[in-house]
Amino acid sequence: MVAIESPAEYVQSYLDSEIQLHELEDKLAPILWGIEDCNDVVFGAFVGRIHSLIAEYSNGDRTHSSLCEELAKTIRPFVQRKVHARSIQIVVGTPSKFGATSTSSSVPVDLDAVA
Repeated sequence: MVAIESPAEYVQSYLDSEIQLHELEDKLAPILWGIEDCNDVVFGAFVGRIHSLIAEYSNGDRTHSSLCEELAKTIRPFVQRKVHARSIQIVVGTPSKFGATSTSSSVPVDLDAVA
């Protein structure tokens, strides 16, 4: 039996643009073929959810951004990686009459810490 982390890591690789969708499907295919013999209900539901999301996207029922968002939500409990939050502007002090300048940056966020 494959550990639940393996499919989650495959999906994370796809979300990180390390592999393409067809490569993700190739990695998941052997797992899906043996899913009927799986006694782990959680694992079966997890892999089934990933497969369903990909199928919905392939059928045109889901956008790419929706696919990525839902895949990320699905694997979130099983992947421990930091992600980058959207850039935000932080202004310190009071603005001058000539206008204040601010900078934006990307900060790593541990999703488990904010959940």
